[in-house]
Amino acid sequence: MALPLRNLAIIASRRGQYDVARRPLEESLRGLRDLGEKWFLSRSIETLAKVLAAAGDHERSARLLILDSRFLILGSDRKSRIMNHES
Repeated sequence: MALPLRNLAIIASRRGQYDVARRPLEESLRGLRDLGEKWFLSRSIETLAKVLAAAGDHERSARLLILDSRFLILGSDRKSRIMNHES
């Protein structure tokens, strides 16, 4: 279900409906994280960062991009802890 949610969010984003796009992306991230799917998780984080930037939330967008780069370097176990604000 995570990928169709991401696709719906992309469509909403292209229509300029950033608040509508954010919710399914966040739900998609939770599903992908639970599945341990690394590539689509990274792509969904990137998509959410783009949506947030387009909506004017540049600070959160930047934090997500930093998180995404850490994920690529550190791996999914560390990323899960970062996303849950654990050390």
